[in-house]
Amino acid sequence: MNSRARIRPFGLLLAAALFLFSPLSRAQDNPEEETKGIDSGNYNTQQSAETGYRATWIDGNQGNYGTFVNLNSGLRLFDYTVSMRSLNHHGTFFDGLHFSNFGYGGDPNNVSRLRIDRNKWYDLQVMFRRDQNFWNYNLFLNPFNPTVISPTNPATNPSFAVTSSPHSLTRIKRMQDFNLTLLPESRLRFRLGYSHNVDVGPAFSTFNGPAARYLLAENYRIMTNGYRLGMDFRFLPKTTISYDQILEYDKDDTTDALAFHNVLPTAPGTVAGPADYGIEWFYPPQGGTRPCTPVFLATGFANPDCRVFLGYSRYNNPRNFMPTERLSFQSRSIKNLEMSGSASYSTADNVMNTFNENINLWTASAAVKTRGILNSGPAESKLVAVRANWSGVYLLSRKARIIDLVRYDNWRNPGLSDLRSSTLFATQPQVPGQIGIQLPQAQFSPLIPDAPAFANICPGPAYNAATCPQHTAAALPDLTRTLISTYLGQKMLSNTVQLQTDITKRISARIGYMYEDRVITDTGYFGGTVDYYEATSHIPPYASATYYPGGAAGTAANRFLAARGKCAVPSGSNTLPAACTLNTDGTISYVNPAPASSDRVDLPIAEHVGLAGFTLRPIDSLRINTDFQFGYNNRAYTQIFPRQFQSYKIHATYKPKPWATIDGAIDIHENRDNVSNINALEHGRTYSFGTTLVPNS
Repeated sequence: MNSRARIRPFGLLLAAALFLFSPLSRAQDNPEEETKGIDSGNYNTQQSAETGYRATWIDGNQGNYGTFVNLNSGLRLFDYTVSMRSLNHHGTFFDGLHFSNFGYGGDPNNVSRLRIDRNKWYDLQVMFRRDQNFWNYNLFLNPFNPTVISPTNPATNPSFAVTSSPHSLTRIKRMQDFNLTLLPESRLRFRLGYSHNVDVGPAFSTFNGPAARYLLAENYRIMTNGYRLGMDFRFLPKTTISYDQILEYDKDDTTDALAFHNVLPTAPGTVAGPADYGIEWFYPPQGGTRPCTPVFLATGFANPDCRVFLGYSRYNNPRNFMPTERLSFQSRSIKNLEMSGSASYSTADNVMNTFNENINLWTASAAVKTRGILNSGPAESKLVAVRANWSGVYLLSRKARIIDLVRYDNWRNPGLSDLRSSTLFATQPQVPGQIGIQLPQAQFSPLIPDAPAFANICPGPAYNAATCPQHTAAALPDLTRTLISTYLGQKMLSNTVQLQTDITKRISARIGYMYEDRVITDTGYFGGTVDYYEATSHIPPYASATYYPGGAAGTAANRFLAARGKCAVPSGSNTLPAACTLNTDGTISYVNPAPASSDRVDLPIAEHVGLAGFTLRPIDSLRINTDFQFGYNNRAYTQIFPRQFQSYKIHATYKPKPWATIDGAIDIHENRDNVSNINALEHGRTYSFGTTLVPNS
């Protein structure tokens, strides 16, 4: 992309004119009249409104501008505020009301806030927020298909450029918060709260099919409801003790379906519906062949023997319930010591009962002849978390103090799923010339409910009918069950101590030390595989599987190809493996003889960090802050996890005039994991400079 989004010079001139002339108009206003308001009855009412027109002229990629800025032309309500206050603080229903809004008229962020209170009785705060999340950065996850197809023939091997992100989205998030405090000034006060968040909208995603990716149309819908109940006890001197109960309910009803992005014409009547050939188009020497070669036949129609999808759908509706209890306190009852702390206990139960994935495809592999995949099964994941923290500030003298922060975090996240997978294979050609995606699926029960029994479409004893599934020696099982168990947890304890001192009225310094000890526990997964297209080198065996007969290469020796995969007859033998059983209907059942077991890994990591910094005020109008960190970890959880890191931050603020501020900052960060075979080196450099001029403020 050589073009860039830019604002034309006329827009800059208009912005400059508004900046120059707006102070003059403000100077003509009377500030006292603006703030006085109108008295009516027992209330004083004030209101203000700021409206305008936003004009933008954008060249270049509009999708990128919408992704990172998304401020478009049109009338806008920049701010509207209404405030009412009781004159004698004894209003009938309320003593204060404040209502504010901004962003309406087309901006991506709209906010409304309402606060109503009555002295000593209640305080109600309501907020509504609407965020539009537009994302279409066209370089993100773009396959970058070549545009020059040489030396192949573009007429038979075309390429299609992907001009927008395969993961673009246009989502609307609506958030509502209601918080009510009863008896806010009493020693015992109550707090009630409710939150309702909805995140909906269309999006695109991708599915990594066999050696190619396919675009999915996603209907995104997530809903969260939260309920809060709290109490504050203020019976002890200079001490507040709070108890909170939080209930969160999450619901995800997102669905995915094939977007049919690159649909090519197929011979009429040969394919049941439009055929999607994917979003990746490569030919040698640019890369591996995708989707196939040639794509177009001499007839002018697309090659049905390519990797191609006729359909894809996925639906899973996870439901999560997470209650949390929290006890916290704040106290200044001990002389020279100010402290606060909290402890919480949370559990979560994330259940998915109706996972269904339906894939109608041709893998373009004569070795397996796969025509479809069906995945289903329940899953459940739990979370148990115990968290606590304590912080204290102890005054050694008027100029010196010690700050201590202690954090404890202990959580564990076990999960279990029971995945049932069915693989559908192609039949023999039902009409002359059928190949690839034109071949029908061999559908039978129990793989597909209400389908004919296997014996009706593929009768024995030879299992060679034209409607039999065409298995090969490399074909996957027809039916599998996979039990997948995962566990991830962490126990962490950290302590940060700092000594701060005011050396002079214009110089203060701080030095400290942070120690963190944590143990990460990970069992990975065991019992089977989730993804049909995963590399098989690290996949544990199925819990159970069923192999059906059928296939052109079937013989009595290979049990008409039911003896394949895990149940293949060993060379030089005529006996099935011990884990396999030949059934009376010709199928072979496999049961994993080894019980599922986990390889638990406990990884302790100790972190040591030195802290330092100082604040300078050489003159009243100049302030300089610095912070330095030097850290070391004895182990790394991942290869990019730093074993050593350094951070240098400098921030300066200069105010030559009350209406002028000059601000600058430098942030330098270094990460290293330079052990053998990793040698990870990272660095970050950030420099910023800003000036704010507000005359007549």
